[in-house]
Amino acid sequence: MPFGIKPAAEEYQRRQHEVLQGLRGVSVIADDILVYGSGETTEEAVKDHDSNISALLQRAREVNLKLNKQKLRLKLPSVTYMGHLLTTEGLRPDPEKVTAVQNMQTPTNMKSLQRLLGFVNDLNLSDVYEPLRRLTDKDIEWAWLPQHDAALENIKHLVTHHPVLKYYNLKE
Repeated sequence: MPFGIKPAAEEYQRRQHEVLQGLRGVSVIADDILVYGSGETTEEAVKDHDSNISALLQRAREVNLKLNKQKLRLKLPSVTYMGHLLTTEGLRPDPEKVTAVQNMQTPTNMKSLQRLLGFVNDLNLSDVYEPLRRLTDKDIEWAWLPQHDAALENIKHLVTHHPVLKYYNLKE
């Protein structure tokens, strides 16, 4: 499929999933391949990781999948990925993203408010950002009030202080 057409990225990801399906410790996200290991000890996790990456490389040879050597990172104790920090302790928010949200400026016009609402739209915070959304209604004159400051600060707090997730462990 030629790139540049709209569904190309989705089709590429679908094919990546098909090609790498069934490999333990291998996840395909967008155009990235994440390989991880697990075990009771660090040594077991490293051994599992090495086994998983060997299986990935073998599959890549079998299906003639080309990997980008410049993007390769091996045996990292943590990985910053898509706004999160993947660590041996679990999933954490990326500290740089948290700082960016905490330092977010107060919207000064309709366009900057719409950017903010777009940012939080999928976070199921509609009751929290309702006062801000009302500013986008037709026939409403732009006036930033203390209730809007309170809603913005509440959003910042909720987005940057969510519970820390742990990796699911079948054995527990």
